[in-house]
Amino acid sequence: MISVFLSKLLTSRQASFTEENISIFDLFFAMQPIKSIVELQVDIEKKYKDNELVTNFGRRISDAMLDHFKSRFGMKGEQLKSIWINMFGLSGLGKLEVLKLDNHSALFQTNSSTIAKIYLSEFGKQKKPVCSIICGMLESYIKEITGKQAKCKETSCVATGKKQCVFELSF
Repeated sequence: MISVFLSKLLTSRQASFTEENISIFDLFFAMQPIKSIVELQVDIEKKYKDNELVTNFGRRISDAMLDHFKSRFGMKGEQLKSIWINMFGLSGLGKLEVLKLDNHSALFQTNSSTIAKIYLSEFGKQKKPVCSIICGMLESYIKEITGKQAKCKETSCVATGKKQCVFELSF
């Protein structure tokens, strides 16, 4: 079933899917299997023994969207917050819930992280959380809406056997 958000984008001609490209709000996107992102993350972690490159990739994805929405459409405040959450859901990474957001911390969760689900199915139960790309995206998002540098820690992860992925941010 098509998401309500995507349906609105298509009917308002804010999204197009052609043989040449995918464009949403006049920003080009690439469509690839999440499994390939997970496999890339595994390769990076093996080579560098850390996941900072993946976290940074998440920041760059979010920064590109936020910068585009601000410069192209003049979005800010609640409109920017709302469009980012909707675009995150459309990304295929899962549906985020904002549990808490105040002046110094934030708490997000998802029961549907495709990163964690694929990690679990392909590589088995993990000892530590695996949703580094989501952490990076959340750090970028929080920096944009608060003006403060945020640090994300995934405290619960489906790939470790938990029911949901939980992200705590401090700033």
